[in-house]
Amino acid sequence: MLFSLERFPANRSLKDQCSLPWGGVIRPLHPLSDVMDLPPTQQTSLSNQNASSASTTSSRRTDTPHAQLLALCTSCGAAINPFVEFESSQWICSLCQHHNTITGNSRYASVMTRARLTELTSPFFDYSADLEVSPEQSTIPGSVPLGDSRMDIPTYIALVDLTGGESYIDLVISGLLALLEGLPKYGRFGIVTASQNSVGIFDITSPYPHYKAVAAREEGSTTVTSLMLHEVIPFSRMTASIASYSDQMSNSIESLRSLISSTPTCAPAFGPALKSLISTISLHGPCSVRVLTFLSGPPSFGVGVLRPVQLSNGSGLAPTCSFYQEQAREAAKFCACIDLIIVSDGFVGLPTLRFLAELTGGIIRVYSPASPEGSLPHDLYQWCSHQHSFRGEMKILTSSSLKVLNTTGSISRGSSDTTCSITGGDPYQCITVTFDYISSFISEEKPVVQVLYTYWSTGFSDEDPAGRLRKRLRVYTRRVDMCTSSRDLYQSCNPDVVVNLLSHKIMRVSLEQGLSEARLLIQDFLVLLFANYVESITTTQGAQRALDLSFPLSPSLRTLPPLVFGLLKSPLMGTDAITPDTWIYYHSLCSSLPSELLHILLYPTLSVFDAQGALISSSVSLSCSSLDINEPQVFVLDALTKAFVISVGDVCCMGTNGTALADAVASLVHNRPCVTSVITFQRPTSDSSTFLPILEYLIEDENSRGMSYQQFTSFIGTEVIKVTHH
Repeated sequence: MLFSLERFPANRSLKDQCSLPWGGVIRPLHPLSDVMDLPPTQQTSLSNQNASSASTTSSRRTDTPHAQLLALCTSCGAAINPFVEFESSQWICSLCQHHNTITGNSRYASVMTRARLTELTSPFFDYSADLEVSPEQSTIPGSVPLGDSRMDIPTYIALVDLTGGESYIDLVISGLLALLEGLPKYGRFGIVTASQNSVGIFDITSPYPHYKAVAAREEGSTTVTSLMLHEVIPFSRMTASIASYSDQMSNSIESLRSLISSTPTCAPAFGPALKSLISTISLHGPCSVRVLTFLSGPPSFGVGVLRPVQLSNGSGLAPTCSFYQEQAREAAKFCACIDLIIVSDGFVGLPTLRFLAELTGGIIRVYSPASPEGSLPHDLYQWCSHQHSFRGEMKILTSSSLKVLNTTGSISRGSSDTTCSITGGDPYQCITVTFDYISSFISEEKPVVQVLYTYWSTGFSDEDPAGRLRKRLRVYTRRVDMCTSSRDLYQSCNPDVVVNLLSHKIMRVSLEQGLSEARLLIQDFLVLLFANYVESITTTQGAQRALDLSFPLSPSLRTLPPLVFGLLKSPLMGTDAITPDTWIYYHSLCSSLPSELLHILLYPTLSVFDAQGALISSSVSLSCSSLDINEPQVFVLDALTKAFVISVGDVCCMGTNGTALADAVASLVHNRPCVTSVITFQRPTSDSSTFLPILEYLIEDENSRGMSYQQFTSFIGTEVIKVTHH
């Protein structure tokens, strides 16, 4: 949990004066190992270990309780944490100051015992919440509700469009085989297909591929299947245990090749197939299902038909029908998560289809049919290796002087902005939150923010030999220092989080008001920030008003203008050359990325290494002039979805093992939500034209996406002078 301002403004007036967004980015399923393996200083940035006792008592931590034994405040519902105070037989909530009674047999009754309790020494912890403790053992008022006694099993269903032709289906088959290899063996798997005018289903338990097709027919303006899927093949044979039927599943996947038409139609009955599948899932009540849809083109038969549109100032970003939103809400109601895996260079209809992923916690991935053969299989196998969550519920609590203004991400809203449902999750999924003060009251107490996240996870199989889903509870608690001056507030800024919050806002504006309005919002943000910075900082220093866009008095702000510039030149702010599908894909990617990865996507990193593989610089200017050298060197440009390794002269572009260059190249494919396409080429020392493939990523130069960085800063400076002299 990272904040845009690591020290909160003391009041609303100071917040408004600084012109910076106030909020944070939450990664509900952030890997525990990443937190525990980091140095203490970085652990603090992740979970704000402000309690000094945490470091002194960590070596004595021995008691991690079942979640049911964790005390909750009977007033606000916050979990007990390192920042509460104890007074006689009560503990005082650090958020609402309510006094909670401690009974004689409570785990908190003994002062000596408290020093060993995880929840009182660590602001970040993850507990089991399964039904492992009898109701009689829980004597704490307001304790965490028990988990369902049913041990759940994750189910994965592939919904495959069969109308894309041989090269498409070969890529899908290789991807499905990699998926099957990577999925947990205790899970269940099934296959449903969408053909030109029918919906297909496999009996996945059959010793040989057993496939039945159900005709789709049109009735008025809607398309329905003549039979429900479960009436054709029972759900118990439509999906089955991977461990018991992996060979049969592989054979069924391979048989998809024989089901495609000799003439690709790119007109799948996707709508009817999806509706039938969700209806079948709904008959089994809330369960943990992940539907991976593979599409080669737009749904083109019956209900949910999509037609091509052009992007014109954002007008082509609006959905053309409500069918997929309705299906997404129905799927989320029954805890089914839907992923969209697109294999196409043409129109698919993502502005309308995107809701299937966004409202259910799914992902969107787009591949070209000409993509390297291993990209899709490698992506799916890597995706399987991540921890996944199902049926998540998140609650964001704050001190009584604060309030949550808004939350955004792949969530379904609860009864208020402080609660939301996360149907499906992974370690890279991010939720943004913005704050405000309830009044202009200045609190002397340090504000506290707490996130309670309950979920069912596939990542704790060591606790259960059967490897079934386990219910968990995560608690993040942060107590934050406050500042009373503009200079201190600017110094506490985290530019990566600021741009993350800003990108979510401009994406919402683009969808609602158009791209032109979004571009103006970005420019106005930076102009107002500079203007208010000039007013507050130079006045504070008692110096003559001066405009310095490098923020000499606030070093933490120096990377903010380049990031905002990168956002302005990104595909999100693209011209008419950007298709609606491309825009929505980037929208989905940016919405789900952690701040540090969004930084790379918006403002690529360019590093240079010498002929021996030693690092010369890791922050080379993104300009053609930086590459105009004649010495043997290697450049590595990382743009997240793509990376380029360019050698100049007679140099090994991958470097030898153990060198900084080799490590840098190897790191390009790790710790990312999708596989980075690494492109290598060699440029003769006398020919700079071979840098053409990366020109669009050299954003500091003027190009088709807009002005140069120098022109941008000059423009902003001129606008700031107008504002400050107004």
